[in-house]
Amino acid sequence: RILLFLLPFYVGAQSFPEKPTNYITDETNSISIENQTILNKKLSAYEDSTTNQIFIYVANSLKGKNLEQYSQDIFHHWKIGQKGKNNGVLIAVFIADHKFRIQTGYGLEGALPDLLTKHIQDNDMRPLFKNDQFYEGIDIGIDQLMYYSKHEFNAVNNGIGKVEDDSNRG
Repeated sequence: RILLFLLPFYVGAQSFPEKPTNYITDETNSISIENQTILNKKLSAYEDSTTNQIFIYVANSLKGKNLEQYSQDIFHHWKIGQKGKNNGVLIAVFIADHKFRIQTGYGLEGALPDLLTKHIQDNDMRPLFKNDQFYEGIDIGIDQLMYYSKHEFNAVNNGIGKVEDDSNRG
């Protein structure tokens, strides 16, 4: 019981970036102000038309933190997605660590399962990030997330999953 009492103090003591007033927070100045404006307008229009929220966080380093846990902590600290819908997404990019993650709220896991977000990360975003094209990688990632959140994802139809051959089963 004492651990549950102390948990809010522990979480509150961790250093989290403040919830942004815009959809993109770039602590590294890797994305120009003009491109941040373009992304903010795109993400605002997306939220207006779907109620889904996508936030972007770009930092230099994880500072030794676990990528998955820290992304999830930021996601919850910022309260991404609408209350009761949990329909948010966080793209967290840590440039010096060469790590990034798409963190999806439970309300979008059906449309954006882990298999799909990993595919978007590996095939759409990572090649651009390797060339220091962070705006372009984030932009294409956002486009893919927006598309698939509106069109229910099916791994087989989208060529990501493996189709098993039933003909040899007896």
